Amino acid sequence: MEPIDFIYESHDDVSIYARQWPVEKEKIKGVIQVAHGLGETADYYQEFSENAIKAGFAVYINEARGHGRTAGDITSPNYREKAGDIGENGFAKMKEDLHAYTGIIQNQYPVIPIFLLGHSMGSAVARLYAFDYGSEINGLITTGTLFDSLELDYLLQIAAQEIKERGLKAPCQDT
Repeated sequence: MEPIDFIYESHDDVSIYARQWPVEKEKIKGVIQVAHGLGETADYYQEFSENAIKAGFAVYINEARGHGRTAGDITSPNYREKAGDIGENGFAKMKEDLHAYTGIIQNQYPVIPIFLLGHSMGSAVARLYAFDYGSEINGLITTGTLFDSLELDYLLQIAAQEIKERGLKAPCQDT
């Protein structure tokens, strides 16, 4: 089956771009919901999704705030102005965006197991999700994960300082 692209409205009325690689209901073993890494889009997961489908797993991925088509028209000259900006409390909002997407998946596959795969930045969001909504998924998979919250806190402090000194769009200097 071909991937399906669509837009859904998140908890705070932000339009979130999403893609799903469905599997025929009689062949499906489970659903893998992906929380992607920093700067990634659904396009990065094409090969992964094709292999998951062969194994009987549907794949669902939304492009996080400040990323890909959720950030705007990627062909527009103004795209770079919005890209990368996840907004105030961005990680908490991305967690809620994932939760809204889980609801869409549960409506389509009410009795099929859902596994949340978080990569890099997405692993941090996925862990926040699991803390609040872990009972709604059947498993959590993380890759490219920071080892502890002190590491994440330190990196977020560096990022905040660089944004304050150089602005949101300036290249990173300290990490």
